[in-house]
Amino acid sequence: MASRARREQQLITRDDGDYCFYCGAQFGQPDLLSSLPVQRTFDHIIPVSEGGTGRLDNSVLAYGPCNGNRGNKLFLDFCQSA
Repeated sequence: MASRARREQQLITRDDGDYCFYCGAQFGQPDLLSSLPVQRTFDHIIPVSEGGTGRLDNSVLAYGPCNGNRGNKLFLDFCQSA
């Protein structure tokens, strides 16, 4: 498996930017609520609990709170409820 930094760079390149897939927050910039830098997490489009894999084609970069809010909801269910 690729190192974390390599995997992050692959997703940044694939998704044309260093932003949260869900809310668009730019990673490394201050969070509006905490003033701490927005940190990247990996999220699975199809949750592992629903049969998804850890492969890049099933992964996106997400801001921690967005990832936490999504939990194990299916991608379309989460987007419709947001």
